[in-house]
Amino acid sequence: MDKLLGSFTKKYIELLSASDLNDLEKLLNIDDTNLYNYYNGLDCDIEFEQCYVNSLFKNYKYNDQLKLMAEGLRFELRKELPLCRFSRPVHSTTLPSFREECFIIIII
Repeated sequence: MDKLLGSFTKKYIELLSASDLNDLEKLLNIDDTNLYNYYNGLDCDIEFEQCYVNSLFKNYKYNDQLKLMAEGLRFELRKELPLCRFSRPVHSTTLPSFREECFIIIII
């Protein structure tokens, strides 16, 4: 919830009036469980006031802010890399027997 509230506050702090800042302070003092439930439209233990800051928070799209991270690439590779093996492949058939080694030992 800290990342959500941090990005929300960073986006709107300059646009809020003095009374809106008081409402923002009240919003920031609410526990994480109730904030999470309110943001996701679930049942809350407390009643949220109908004010400008709460409506902004309720309609805030946090995922839109994630798209701006890492130059819009969202930490994904742009092009697929070739696969590399770290071990030998498993034998698909039975391995050859040791008859040849035994035959050589007997002859010597």
